[in-house]
Amino acid sequence: MNRRDWLIAAAAVTGSAFTMRLQKRKHSQDFRPKQSRIAILNMDHYSDKLDELVYDGIRLFSLDIRGKSVLLKPNIVEYIPGEPVNTDARLIGAAAEAFLRLGAGSVTVGEGPGHHRDTDLLLYETGLSDQLAHRNVRFVDLNRDEVMNAVMRTAVTWYGLEKNPAHGVEIGRIRPVRKKWALTTVQANALLEKLKLKARTMVALDITTGLRRGELEAARWEDLNESEGCIRVKEHHYRGHIDDPKTEAGFRNAPVPAPVLALLQEWKKAIRRTKPADFIFATRNGKPEAATTFFDVTSTLPATPLRFRAPIGLRFDARSPTGPINMGFPPKISPR
Repeated sequence: MNRRDWLIAAAAVTGSAFTMRLQKRKHSQDFRPKQSRIAILNMDHYSDKLDELVYDGIRLFSLDIRGKSVLLKPNIVEYIPGEPVNTDARLIGAAAEAFLRLGAGSVTVGEGPGHHRDTDLLLYETGLSDQLAHRNVRFVDLNRDEVMNAVMRTAVTWYGLEKNPAHGVEIGRIRPVRKKWALTTVQANALLEKLKLKARTMVALDITTGLRRGELEAARWEDLNESEGCIRVKEHHYRGHIDDPKTEAGFRNAPVPAPVLALLQEWKKAIRRTKPADFIFATRNGKPEAATTFFDVTSTLPATPLRFRAPIGLRFDARSPTGPINMGFPPKISPR
């Protein structure tokens, strides 16, 4: 081996050793991200002490949030009156209060529920609107706010407006115009007894099958299977148009109880349009009947303290099925 070959071999050995040391050092390091820190706080029930408990819990992390903007995304997607579903509104309020006390420049609660398109009603029903109002915390509707702002920004450009009309607009406290109500057993019985055959048949079919109003109006005689005691749902009626149900799950067979089948048979004998393609509840010219046009609850209820001034269609039917149940109709829980 001459001197030149020896130098090349020595350099190769040295380089290999250096590379092995680098690889060993690289693989010996832990590149995994640091685990999130959590705090488990004990409280048996929601009370006035919740604000202080959440504040003390967040302080454990020594967060530097002074002057910063905080966004809370609480996953409010559903509500049951009187019961929290995902995140209790009081906990959201307590978290917002804690960040404000820790010096946050601003705290915003943002949500874009998929179940309930009426976000304002969702805020009211969950109690979140009250929690945010007295803390002066802003709420952002993630489904709509940015869309509306984008539209208004375009309007500023197109029409030469001085500023975005949507900037700084906040919705006030929302309260439903109508109070929720339900017929009592006595009122439900009295209502069914007072309804004429067509209305009585529609109401009975609706409350025992859970059909939507548009599905009820679009039902045809060919959809009714008397031998198997069910009705096929395959169409939906809305403002004079017949279309498919709202979702794939809308295509279904709904069981029809025997007492309701008897009512349908009685109704079929009383009308002329009974061909398979005819609507079960049709107008005189054969079009689907609009359920809100042919009866008024005010005129059908006996004299009771509960009175209604406007026709409300079949919206009352799912609220109090006790009357039909007492008349012999089996209960049916709507899948909606």
